[in-house]
Formats: sequence, C-alpha cells, structure tokens
Amino acid sequence: MVREIRSDYAARVRIAGHRSRRWLTGRPARYCWRMRRLLVTRRTVPLDRSEEYSAAWHRLAAAAALLAGRAWLFRRAGHEDRFVEFLEWHADSSLPEQAEVAEALRDLAEIATGAEEELEEAR
Repeated sequence: MVREIRSDYAARVRIAGHRSRRWLTGRPARYCWRMRRLLVTRRTVPLDRSEEYSAAWHRLAAAAALLAGRAWLFRRAGHEDRFVEFLEWHADSSLPEQAEVAEALRDLAEIATGAEEELEEAR
C-alpha cells in the first residue's frame, strides 16, 4: 500500500512538472523556449519619498504584469533606503519601451536615480 501511494505521488509530480514547463502553445518547453531579458536597477531612495517610490514601483509591476513581464523589488537588509529592482521579459518583446512601462520607469527615475544594467539569459 505504501509503495503504491509513493509511486502514485511520483507519477503526479512528474505530470505536474511536465505541465508546468508548458508556456503558451501547450507543447513541452523544449519546443517553445524563449530568451529572457532582465533589467536590474539599484536605487537609493530618500526616506521622505519612500511612499511615493512604493506607489510608483507598484504601477511598474502592474504594467509589466499586463504585458507578460514580471517585476521584483528587494531592499538591502538593514538599509531602508537602498533598493534593487528586477524587471523580466521575453527578448522577443520590448517591454521597457511599452508606453505604460516606460512612463513608470521615468516616474521611478524622477524619484531617485539609479544604476541600471540590462542582462540576457545565459544558455
């Protein structure tokens, strides 16, 4: 009985893992893999503008999500004013150039300048 449960669980995990690698076409990932790009920005935000920065960041994350991108925000441990932003998109789209995303990026730059670096996925 235990052996049957374990084998059934392993089968379900294999099936779920296979499905999770399907992106847009319903085919396995090896047929529809696309290069990803990442924009990494490090900012020091004045503490008196932190709420404004947070609102601008959430606008960027929402705009990216609507256009099939993803966004993450991290704060340096022990420092309330230092942030690292990550914006990810597929290389065949130009997410940072889309109107809503570009406007949100400009808003963030007006609040606090940052050092940007664009990366592409290594194969």
